[in-house]
Amino acid sequence: MSAEVALTGGLRGFSVEGIPRGVRAVFAARAAASGAGNLSLSGNRDRATALLARAAWSRHLNVDATEWVCGSLVHGATVRVVGEAERGRGASDSGTVLAACDGLVTATPGLPLFMPVADCAAVLLHRGGGRPRLAVLHAGWRGLVAGVIEEGLRRLHEGDGEASAEIRAWISPCARAPAYEVGPELAERAPAAAVDREGARCSVDVGRWCVEILVAAGVPRTAIQDDGLDTLTDERLFSHRREGVGGGRNALIAVLEDGGAA
Repeated sequence: MSAEVALTGGLRGFSVEGIPRGVRAVFAARAAASGAGNLSLSGNRDRATALLARAAWSRHLNVDATEWVCGSLVHGATVRVVGEAERGRGASDSGTVLAACDGLVTATPGLPLFMPVADCAAVLLHRGGGRPRLAVLHAGWRGLVAGVIEEGLRRLHEGDGEASAEIRAWISPCARAPAYEVGPELAERAPAAAVDREGARCSVDVGRWCVEILVAAGVPRTAIQDDGLDTLTDERLFSHRREGVGGGRNALIAVLEDGGAA
C-alpha cells in the first residue's frame, strides 16, 4: 500500500510502491483541509503557488525543478522518448510543453518526468535489464481506447533488443467504480473486469482497466501495483469531475537514477 507523504507547507502526496530500486517517484496530491497542492500551470490557476509546489516536490526527490519534462495532454496515444534535448520542457512555462504528448519514456538518468492528472490514471512503467527505462503515461478512458499503454510498452522496448526485460508498473489514484458512472456505450469498450453494473447503471474503474491492459500485454499481475484509491471520493486527491474545470491537478513525478537496473 502506498504510504502518505507530507512536506512542510501542508503539501501531501503518496509514495510509489512496488517499483525496483533505481527509480525515485512520488504522486503529489491535494491537502484535504486546505485544498493546496495543485501542480498545474495551465488554465487560470495560481502559477506562483504551483511553481512553489513543484520546487518542494523537486527537493523531496532531489531533482531540479527547472528540468522537469512535461507533455501537452490530449487524451491520445502519442508517447515520446525524451532525453537531454527535452530537459526543462514545460518545467516553468506551459507554453514550452511537448505538443500533443500523453506519454514520456526515458533512458536518461536524472531526467525528471512529470504527468499531471485529475481523474485519469498516471501509469509508471519501469523496464529493468542492462539498459533500464522509465515511462509515465496519461491514461484516461480515451487514451486507453486509443492504446496509450500498449504504445508506452512498445516504446520502452524500442530499438535495443531487450524485449524480455522485466516490466513493473504502478497505477495512480484515479476515477473508480462505483463512483465513476458512465454510459453503456463506454462500459462496452472497457474490459469486463473493470465494469460494475447495477441494473441500468454502469460504472468503470479506470485503474482496473489499466491493469487488464497490462496483463493482456504480458505484464504479470504480481508486477503491477494498484492501491485502488479513488479521486472522485477521496478529498486527499484533486478531481476534475468533483471540483470542476478550475480544480487542481495531482501529478506523478519520476526520475531514473544512475545504475537503475532492477
